[in-house]
Amino acid sequence: MGLHLISGYRPGASIGGGGSRSDHSYYPSRAIDVAGSSVAMHRYALEVAGRSGVRYVIYSPLGIWGSWNGSWKAVTGGTRASHFSHVHVSGSG
Repeated sequence: MGLHLISGYRPGASIGGGGSRSDHSYYPSRAIDVAGSSVAMHRYALEVAGRSGVRYVIYSPLGIWGSWNGSWKAVTGGTRASHFSHVHVSGSG
């Protein structure tokens, strides 16, 4: 696919050092970050969005993320700023 894993399961990981738990802190395979060419990341984000078991897909050039109720919304603020270089995918469960 032209992508490589840049982050996965990390016990105790927090969001921006602020104390809120990151999706990466829960258990193996809950959340991953992958990176590659902008074309490959764009294609991957679109392919996994809406698949069964996928809770969030964040890739700022597309500006999408999924919520618990299945609707897709725009990424804004700090979340948007930190997801231009990679695709973040979180599973439900």
